[in-house]
Amino acid sequence: MADRPSPSQPPMRFRPRVSLGTMAAIAAALLIPLLVLAFFLVQWLVPHEGDDRLVGVKLAQPGAAASPPSLLTADDMKALNNITNDGSLFGMPMAVRVVRVSDPMTEEETQAAAARYVAATPIETTPGAKDGLLFYIAVPMNQPKAATAAFVPGEHFFPQMGLTQERLDTTLNDIVTPRLALGNYADAAKQGAAWVVYDQLFGTMPRIPLTHGQQVLNHLANWVLAPLVAMLTAGYAGLALWSGRAARQNRGLTAAPIDSPYIAAAVARGRADDALPAGAMLALIDAGNLQLAADGRTIAPGPEPDGADPFACAIWERTRELSEPAGGAIPRGAVLRLDDAFAPQLAYLESRLISGGLFSSQIPAMNRLMWGSGFLLVLIIASVLVPSLIGRAAAGFIVGCLALAVIAGLTWWTLHRYRSTDAGIREARIWLTTQQQAALAGDTAATLALRTYRDIVRQEDMVAERTALRADRGTHALQIMARLRGMSVA
Repeated sequence: MADRPSPSQPPMRFRPRVSLGTMAAIAAALLIPLLVLAFFLVQWLVPHEGDDRLVGVKLAQPGAAASPPSLLTADDMKALNNITNDGSLFGMPMAVRVVRVSDPMTEEETQAAAARYVAATPIETTPGAKDGLLFYIAVPMNQPKAATAAFVPGEHFFPQMGLTQERLDTTLNDIVTPRLALGNYADAAKQGAAWVVYDQLFGTMPRIPLTHGQQVLNHLANWVLAPLVAMLTAGYAGLALWSGRAARQNRGLTAAPIDSPYIAAAVARGRADDALPAGAMLALIDAGNLQLAADGRTIAPGPEPDGADPFACAIWERTRELSEPAGGAIPRGAVLRLDDAFAPQLAYLESRLISGGLFSSQIPAMNRLMWGSGFLLVLIIASVLVPSLIGRAAAGFIVGCLALAVIAGLTWWTLHRYRSTDAGIREARIWLTTQQQAALAGDTAATLALRTYRDIVRQEDMVAERTALRADRGTHALQIMARLRGMSVA
């Protein structure tokens, strides 16, 4: 593990390091809200009874009429015509008739009289259409408080958007009849007609019953496909647990002894990430091998490290390569993007960790297994979601979305899984114990190695605390560490 990495690297290009797995995780995370949106869109687009009737129509008869005309004032007549015109504009042909009768009538007699009126004078858009609604009010002579009313829909009036026979009955009982009992038949006519138009436009539309094919899909998705997806998803989660355990065991291979704080820190963190070059640069700045400008805006290489750790030497060499085109110092623009500068060194270090048995060599194969299984499972889930949407199967849709969430979470886990082996963790503990004992005995090299180890392992906490790191290393050192980690520091 002490071999020095080759410092020769191609010219730096600042490119985002987005792997295929990262893109898969992003795609899965975006897919879930899109499917939820699709569900509500499908619910909105699913045919409802009468949703094709929202087209303007025109009655062959006047919208409102009174017999005799003196029963309604000119203002009442104008208001009723406006209301019936609004109904016709949105596809609901309705006529209001207020008729004087000689004696009070029961509700049944009023309904029969209204039906006879429709038979004699059809309320319809075209001859024989029978698609209109009659709102009939019978006002007994000299007894306005005994007035009665009835709605008579034509044979082809329904379906009519949100208007149903039940809502017509509710309007008659709750809106019209109480006003008639007070003798306000004109107000009853206007309020009743207005509520009919309102229900037609804004009432909840009754859903068209499922067809035979939709019923088959509904039962298939809810009772067959949903349990199948649930079992497959549980199996996928079990596969993830097994792969994690198998990766840590690493086929029982032994791990090489650790002789570097960077190797030990990588094993402790479980990954070779930007914390390693950040810790290396702090160590190089402390040793004087890197020189930080007073304003913290530029970094220049100092003397070449002598006998330093191979990884630290590789970081110093890479820093020197970055500074050469700018005349000996890394310009501020490159300093702000240092988090993308050391990918080759990290890749080399990770390969050494794998070859030494400290990182699992099984993880790439395990990840491919997880991603391949997840892709197949997504295809199966898609074959469940489609019939669930068509057949309005709530259980199938919910199980499918939950399964996609599990896949997204496990995909994220495969990208961030702990890569250290059990044997590697044991070696890291041995190294840490040895260095601590040496530091207690006054060994300066062990003390510096432990400091570098701490700078890497506790890096997120150090950047978050800020105050302690500023006091220990200075503000500019904190800024360099934060930039290497893609963070911002005030």
